[in-house]
Amino acid sequence: MQQQALLVKQDLQRSFDTEQVQASFTKFGEKMHDVVLEVNSQKFFIRIKAGLSKLEQFEVLAVRGFVELWVKILNALKKIVTVLYFQS
Repeated sequence: MQQQALLVKQDLQRSFDTEQVQASFTKFGEKMHDVVLEVNSQKFFIRIKAGLSKLEQFEVLAVRGFVELWVKILNALKKIVTVLYFQS
């Protein structure tokens, strides 16, 4: 029996890197992407479904470390991912 990797690296569509924010977008479906987002020292594994000019689906799958995921934090993460994904 062959065991497949939990996270299979496929075509990296785009990445973004500054001093405080890093993001890697990996496309795995027609409109679906996995996002590894690091803000300061907090890491998030997010799944998104992209629409024409907005995200149709936004789901935080995993968080490294302890973070209380309040609605304000989730909205901020969604704004960050939206801006990074749709920027030119």
